Amino acid sequence: MMLEKAKASGFIRGLVPELVKGGLTYLQYADDTIFFLNLDEESICNTKFLLYCFEAMSGLKINYHKSEDFVLEAIIEKQKEVADLFNCNVGSFPMKYLGVMLDIYYMSSVDFAYVYQKVQKRAPTWKSCLLSYGVKMILTESCLSSIPNYVMGVFI
Repeated sequence: MMLEKAKASGFIRGLVPELVKGGLTYLQYADDTIFFLNLDEESICNTKFLLYCFEAMSGLKINYHKSEDFVLEAIIEKQKEVADLFNCNVGSFPMKYLGVMLDIYYMSSVDFAYVYQKVQKRAPTWKSCLLSYGVKMILTESCLSSIPNYVMGVFI
């Protein structure tokens, strides 16, 4: 709610305002939060202030040393400057997020190798010897059925 009110008040500006009303400022999944901000000093400082307020109000601590900063289309000095403001490390692409390889430009077939690894992990050889053909098919289907939705949710 803090981020939504800050966006509505104009304290922070998100990305792609032509696609998302007011711009996309954040995405949350479980205990992960991804911020999407314009590369202006005001948005960055106000977001940092909101994070401090969140820590003070909730009593929770944000692990900035575990966080990474990905600044797109900026020189290295600007990337380091933003990372220093947030007290975190500068991240680089390609990266793995929630099991999906993300890259700025393209993804090759090698990047989707985790699909094979996921199925292989769920059906170890010592167990698969004991399973019937039908149970193997059900196990494979359960592994593969949700993966396309999960992966394609990352892309436009």
